[in-house]
Amino acid sequence: MNTNDFSKCDVGTKLWDHVRGCEGTVDRNEINENEIIVKSNGNGYWFRKLQDPIKQTLFFSKPEIIAPPEPPRLPDYSDGEWVAVWDNCSHGPCIRQFKSFLENRRVNTTDRFSNSCTWDNHCALAELPEVLAKWGEK
Repeated sequence: MNTNDFSKCDVGTKLWDHVRGCEGTVDRNEINENEIIVKSNGNGYWFRKLQDPIKQTLFFSKPEIIAPPEPPRLPDYSDGEWVAVWDNCSHGPCIRQFKSFLENRRVNTTDRFSNSCTWDNHCALAELPEVLAKWGEK
């Protein structure tokens, strides 16, 4: 837990500045509510202590930043490419020609009569055996 309380730092206390990407040590015990003097690579810096944790740049050790997972990407279907499509209530996938992506990752296709249809789920034909195997597990 990071308390953001640098008032208890003594000379020699190690701190990490995330903006500069380096570690430093408290150089002098001149700490007030807004600033702390930290020596890094032989140079003195003023690191501002911010009360807002969103803007915090000074830490007691190097913080570990964990990015959220990347959102799933839409496949690179080509216009007219044959894809497997199905709705959530379908008994199984059918093969249609890809036309476009719609909102919420839905797929718009054309059928043999050039009618336009919208589908909840889709996959490339190469992925169809894996999809059907999972379907059989349900």
